[in-house]
Formats: sequence, structure tokens, C-alpha cells
Amino acid sequence: MQIDVLVADASHFVYADEICEEILLSARERKTGIARRTPEYVTEKMLAGKAVIAIAEDGSFAGFSYIETWGGKQYVANSGLIVAHKFRGIGLAMRIKTRIFQLSRELFPDAKIFSTAYPALQEELKGALSQLGCNFVTDPSTADWLIDISATAREYNKVATGNINTYFAYVDATISITRTATGQRVYENIFTEKGGHTHNYHQAAREAYKYLTPKICKVVEEPVKQ
Repeated sequence: MQIDVLVADASHFVYADEICEEILLSARERKTGIARRTPEYVTEKMLAGKAVIAIAEDGSFAGFSYIETWGGKQYVANSGLIVAHKFRGIGLAMRIKTRIFQLSRELFPDAKIFSTAYPALQEELKGALSQLGCNFVTDPSTADWLIDISATAREYNKVATGNINTYFAYVDATISITRTATGQRVYENIFTEKGGHTHNYHQAAREAYKYLTPKICKVVEEPVKQ
């Protein structure tokens, strides 16, 4: 089935309620504290040209993401990435993520897209898989499994308690696992984790990565064990 990923506009207002329900359902599944979005909030993003929507050829809603800005539009975060259940596992999340990133650059070419790397994620994942007897290769064509993890961090807010500021940030990670022999994508999901720290947003993001890493390791281990 063909699925179009395009910049949302007023013609997509009819999907606003479904998008809000999908955002809420996704947050519950991932057990995150993402605030529930209203149809008015979603349509506002669409009207401003700050959202991407995926629509299947039969008119079904397939996915969505939108852009947040702050600091006088100096900073940009791509938020609310969701894929409807029946369209998961086909690489749609990555298509939406790529398009919303492109849109961010088109609308805000001088803005900084907040991102914090966490090398320990890769090392811990390798350690967990090594315990299952897995080896790692540099040539993907010789691998039994291809694991793709794309993660970005975004600032959330700052809370002042007396003389102490606590910074909060979210990390969004898109994960896919493909069986090389058949080309079948056996797993795809999006995880979101929140972290806090008294130093700055980057340290808060690193805390979020720490919480997220064991969860990623667990889901990656399952298909490999089989």
C-alpha cells in the first residue's frame, strides 16, 4: 500500500482527533508522561505548516510529527512522532522523522536542533548482545540482523526550587530490527524517556539516555534470542 508523507495543512484537520488519541495511546504504551494534545493544538501546528502527516492511499491516517520552537526560534525540536498501529514495522517512522527534520531546516535554517549523543547506549547494547553469543561485523551484508537506532534529545523545561534549578529533557529513540536473510523488519518502535539534572539540559538528556538504555537492550534481545 502506498503511503504519502507530506506537510500537513488545513485539509488534514479531519485527522486531528485521531492524531490526539494516537499520541495518548502511544504515551500510555511507552509509559511516558507526555502531555495529552488537543485537536486545537494539532490543527494550529498544521495551519502554521509545522507538521508532517502520513496518509495511506485509502485515506487512512498513518503517522504524524510536529515542530516545537523556543528561545526566539533559536532552538527547534521535532516532537510527537507517532505511527498508527497497523502501519508499524514498514519503516514509516523513519520516513516521517526524515521529512520533519527536512521541514525544520526549511522553516528554521539557522536554528539549532537540540541533540545529545550517549556513546554508552551502543556499548551497553553490544555488551547485552555479546552475552547471547552475538558477534558484530562491519559489513552489513554478512550480518544476521540489522539493528537501527536513531535517537535525539530535546529540552523540556526548567524548574526552580529555591536557589537550585533542575533542567528536564526528553530523549526520543526510533528502533528497528531487520532479519537480513529475508529483509523482514521484525520490530519497530519509538521510545521516549525523560531525564532531569541540576547542571544543564545536556546532562538531563544523558540521564534520560541512562533510563532508556536498559529498555532498548531488552527489546533488542527478544527477537535475537529466537
